Amino acid sequence: MSLLSIRGPLDPVAVDHIRRSVTSASSDLRQLRLNCARVTTLDPIGVAGLWRLCCEARQRGLGVSLVALPSHMARRLRRHPIMEFAGLEEEIFGNPLATLAPSER
Repeated sequence: MSLLSIRGPLDPVAVDHIRRSVTSASSDLRQLRLNCARVTTLDPIGVAGLWRLCCEARQRGLGVSLVALPSHMARRLRRHPIMEFAGLEEEIFGNPLATLAPSER
């Protein structure tokens, strides 16, 4: 497992930096954690680019997870598919048909 910190705006430049880190990572790396504690702003193009990067990495067998995402940013992104990688998705926004188990409510 590896940890990469993101500082400043989450924009296309930051995503390019993350992409370079992912592509230069060892082939035996299976999990990459992105520390988002110092992200200052969210650029819509940057967020979309990061989501695409996370999806592409997953297809290659590399799990990417966002950690320490500031709560005010997590609220802004709560309906964006990037939250699948943050692990912060609130139950109310989850897919109710994801499992065939009966409801616990």
